[in-house]
Amino acid sequence: MSEMSGFQRKFLNRAGAVDLFTQEEFDKELELAKEEIVKMAIVITAQSVSIEREICATIAEKFNPAAADAIRKHRGNITLLEMPDAKD
Repeated sequence: MSEMSGFQRKFLNRAGAVDLFTQEEFDKELELAKEEIVKMAIVITAQSVSIEREICATIAEKFNPAAADAIRKHRGNITLLEMPDAKD
């Protein structure tokens, strides 16, 4: 699909129905929108992990307080082998 001429854009724009954009303008705005979506997804994912970690720590507190502390402090994956024993 070819770009519209200046005359075509002005003529169609006067109809007032919609704003017209070139493909380049559209691509630029689309890229900005994608960046915003990715940024928001990262923030929401981090918040979700934080909430999940706190819930897991609350559950673990009943059985092993040291493990609950490890869950709250750790910033990566925790395996059961890495968790401290209740004796610690």
